[in-house]
Amino acid sequence: MTESLVAVSPEAPVSVALGILDEHGVCEAPVVHGGRVVGVVTTADLVGRRTSAQDTGPFLRPHHEARDWSVADVMTETAVMASPGEPLVAAILRMDEARVDRLPVIDPDGRPIGIHARDDVVRAVGRAARHGGTDGTERRPLLLPD
Repeated sequence: MTESLVAVSPEAPVSVALGILDEHGVCEAPVVHGGRVVGVVTTADLVGRRTSAQDTGPFLRPHHEARDWSVADVMTETAVMASPGEPLVAAILRMDEARVDRLPVIDPDGRPIGIHARDDVVRAVGRAARHGGTDGTERRPLLLPD
């Protein structure tokens, strides 16, 4: 689990949230309101909704009292999450079932404490292979929960 977490507010304009994700080199972040995770937003969500009027360039569109989209307009509200004591295998299975690359980890009160990312899974498998004394070519049984 990665404990340094980048989060955005549901009230943040899409352009601001996109800048935050870009600045931190991530492509997904939990949306946090009142200290609790209320959703998840990805760069694909944000880029797909860049509908604010342009002020310059060949695609100039006039402002007609249009507002910038907010994160709340584009986020996924039913985010798939993990708990801190949950085995990594269970979190991986949930990520696979939901077809997501990241899984926010929340405490019992719904507060974000970290995130499981694909990179975390790769590092965990690498550590297990190194400490297991295998070079990765040996076939070993894999135990999964029922």
